[in-house]
Amino acid sequence: EQACWSYIHGPLEAELDALCIPHRAGDFAVLRDMLDAGTFDCAVVRTNRHAREVAAYFASSSVPVVYIRSFLRWFEGNDTHFDPEFERLSYAYPEHVFFSGPSLQRSAQKLGIPIKGGEILFNGVDMARFCAAPRTPPPQDAPLRVGILANIAPHKNQLAAVAMLRPVMEAGGCTLHLAGEEQYPDYARQVREAAAGLPVEFRGYVAQAETFYDDIDVLLLTSTREGWPTAIMEA
Repeated sequence: EQACWSYIHGPLEAELDALCIPHRAGDFAVLRDMLDAGTFDCAVVRTNRHAREVAAYFASSSVPVVYIRSFLRWFEGNDTHFDPEFERLSYAYPEHVFFSGPSLQRSAQKLGIPIKGGEILFNGVDMARFCAAPRTPPPQDAPLRVGILANIAPHKNQLAAVAMLRPVMEAGGCTLHLAGEEQYPDYARQVREAAAGLPVEFRGYVAQAETFYDDIDVLLLTSTREGWPTAIMEA
């Protein structure tokens, strides 16, 4: 059994409702109320964004903490932003730490401090619970609409998707819909050049993910690495 807390409300709450998982959003007083109730055997933390606010509380709490260190924009620790003092604080209170990728593990090793646990925990989807088939069968007389919702970036691998699907697109079997900001101009140009003459639509930034998902038949994830692929959960 589990319950979830978040600092602010977000789109993942709909998925939690669908899975019948209780959740609350609010400031740190809400989090303390939940943990002080004494009903939890452990707490799983998947962001160090609020480490300064929760470290002292967790250090004094009887609830053991498991920390999953994933790729997040705030304090990634993968050479884009590395604050040794903040990182040390993030690893001070958990009873066990998992890393969602080798580069994060290496970043932690820079600190030269003992880290409890430290295994790499690769994220995945339990296909027994989340079927790979489209929610509604696509019409048989129309090309399959394949979509990637991700910023146009090398590690998202849209170039490989275009190359892989080229024969199918040329045969009229599918169209490809790419949604996301073109954050790497040189790479975006390569993707556009590879897609020239093919039924590939560049949609740019999508503010409402559900509008994109409603318009495709299959979600394609071609990333060479993912810290926490929320696109799968959203889709």
